[in-house]
Amino acid sequence: MALSLVRRVSILQKSILLKNTLKRAQNRLFSSENKGNGPNDPQDEAQNIAEEIKSNDLNNYSSPSLNHAQEKRTSTELALDKFAKLVEKVKVSQVETVSNFDRKLEEDSQETFPSMLRKSKLVSLGDHQGRLIEGNVFEVMGDDLYIDFGGKFHCVCPRPKINPLQYRRGTKVLLNLQCLEMSSAFLGSDIHVTLLEADAILLGLSPSERKGRSSKTAQKL
Repeated sequence: MALSLVRRVSILQKSILLKNTLKRAQNRLFSSENKGNGPNDPQDEAQNIAEEIKSNDLNNYSSPSLNHAQEKRTSTELALDKFAKLVEKVKVSQVETVSNFDRKLEEDSQETFPSMLRKSKLVSLGDHQGRLIEGNVFEVMGDDLYIDFGGKFHCVCPRPKINPLQYRRGTKVLLNLQCLEMSSAFLGSDIHVTLLEADAILLGLSPSERKGRSSKTAQKL
């Protein structure tokens, strides 16, 4: 866009200068004829006109408008070069980030499954039977509370008879975990089939839930 504009300005200036030169040449010829000296030699006049056009072209190339256009074009090119360098820098940083991520994945993939299982929270829990854990009530169906405690399966506990309205969705409760996955044999089969549930005993509201409710009650008072 900038280059085409510079070319148009240059062509326009050349045409204007050429018209002015031809006009001055006609005026010189007309003035010489009026003085009675007769016109000059056509070859000399043509040579003078050519030299004048050449000098005007040189002045045109060194005109302030063209210099300004060239400076503008140079600044545009510098801006484009700077933008290209910035894009290249971003590409290099992205490649380095991806390579570092791939290297980290390779290092993590070298760890064996027994090692990951040994470091897991399930194994670090130890014997789960009789553990006191905190769960969250995510569904209430009649008098049944569906509680998620972070295990593979949720547990289903009956709603307590005392203060049953306290146990609703989002309530944090305290559980006594008995089994992470219940299974049973049906119709005398020797193979136990999973029930897709855990077994736990509901002890009541968790300490964090009690503390939160007591603070809300104190604020109301």
